[in-house]
Amino acid sequence: MKLFLPVVLVFIVLAGCRWTPERDSTVDPNSPFYVLPHFNRRPAIDSVKMITDCREDLIGDQCVFEVQCWVSDSDRNIIYDSLIARVDTVVLGRMAFDPDIRGFSIRRGERDMPAGDLDHYVGDSIWVTVVDDSGAQTSRGIEFHQPVRSPWPLKNHPVGETGPDIVTDYHPRLGWFYWGNLDDGHKFSVLVQRDGQNDVWDTTGLAPADTFIVITDSLSDSNLRPVNYSWTLTVTNRRGDKLTCRPGHFQIWTDMFLRGKDRRIESPK
Repeated sequence: MKLFLPVVLVFIVLAGCRWTPERDSTVDPNSPFYVLPHFNRRPAIDSVKMITDCREDLIGDQCVFEVQCWVSDSDRNIIYDSLIARVDTVVLGRMAFDPDIRGFSIRRGERDMPAGDLDHYVGDSIWVTVVDDSGAQTSRGIEFHQPVRSPWPLKNHPVGETGPDIVTDYHPRLGWFYWGNLDDGHKFSVLVQRDGQNDVWDTTGLAPADTFIVITDSLSDSNLRPVNYSWTLTVTNRRGDKLTCRPGHFQIWTDMFLRGKDRRIESPK
């Protein structure tokens, strides 16, 4: 027993002298945990997409377009400031992260383009380029497609283009006509604003067969004056291109306001 204990201690000391922390390292060739170094992998642009957004206006339609892309970075060394979009030789600028699509996007209007008209670039190539910190560069392109400008969606009621329509319901019904083919995958969305600037109600994802929507929230009124509201109808096709018609206008008149208006009309008698 006296001899066994020193032998065990000597064995432990010798084993400890042979072990070093480097032996557990993934970069030590003598370590069982050694991992062969790999070459830097280029970043990948998984896909690029272009969508257009056109709005009907009394003085002419206005269109913008948006370039979107999704990037994979296996080595996590992308230089995000290097993510640039261009249309052939026209540099659009740096793309920014967009949480809504979980990708990157950049938006430009007709006034931002040298030609001043998006139709001028139809058939050109949109290129997105990204670089990582090793200098590896990747580009991917798509074709600049024709902006969708017609046919504009048409409102049914209330229209209110020459003057505001009168509505006495706190939950008005907004109607429109069919657009395109019922099986082409487009969707409708509606936005209601008060006094032309404050968003008060909206809905999206309405089916092609839908031709009206009832506002679920109770719109506010006033006993002193009619309250002015406007609403716009947007159609989004399967590709994501949007068309928004000119806004319709309506006023909510309360019973008290209508009675006061009738008394003012009858008072001269």
